[in-house]
Amino acid sequence: MKNMLSAALMVGGLWIGAVHAAPTYCSALPNPAANADGLETGDVTFRGSNADDCYGVVTNPNNDSLTAVNNANLWGGGWQTMARDNRDGGGDVTGSLLGLNWSISASGTTNCWFIFCTTNNSLGTFSLTVTDPAPASPVPVTMDMMIVLKGSDRWAAYFIDSESFGLGSTAGTWDIEFKNNGGRIPDLSHISLYLRSDPGQQVPEPGTLALLGLGLTGLAMLRRRRLR
Repeated sequence: MKNMLSAALMVGGLWIGAVHAAPTYCSALPNPAANADGLETGDVTFRGSNADDCYGVVTNPNNDSLTAVNNANLWGGGWQTMARDNRDGGGDVTGSLLGLNWSISASGTTNCWFIFCTTNNSLGTFSLTVTDPAPASPVPVTMDMMIVLKGSDRWAAYFIDSESFGLGSTAGTWDIEFKNNGGRIPDLSHISLYLRSDPGQQVPEPGTLALLGLGLTGLAMLRRRRLR
């Protein structure tokens, strides 16, 4: 009976885990190493460059969603869920924005079963792919992007500012630094992509373009009259 009780307490201790500080922006810290959960902008790279900022680690809610990231007003909010790759192969998400289709896929190490890890690192690569289902969309487009790494019951977000996208695939890397309930670095549960149009590149709506065309036509007619 004592042995069974000891085993139960040990498993219970793994579930309780360490107390985590409130999520923090990396840019708000004196140096990246000051983050309570060890997050750094270099945990996610894209096209060979580190993310511009990071935020986490988040345990409440314990899963990222469009509601969660916009309620947290991460980097100004206004995000759209665009793509997700679940490492178990189910429930992947692809999305459409500005007439383009977006998808993301990740590969890397598998260190854990449930909450028990065999090594203390979890890292790999990801590929972001843009396709045009009806080739007529304007490319390239400039977007802000956010990559979320989810492992165990927590997640961290990484901000990449003003990236220009054409058609095709672009590579990046991911590296989980936060720890799970058992005090070990967990496997990647899923990687998510959130996008928003860069404020510096607003795409005119069809109605706006029509009004602009009418205005230019009117100016041309007025100029002809003056020349007569």
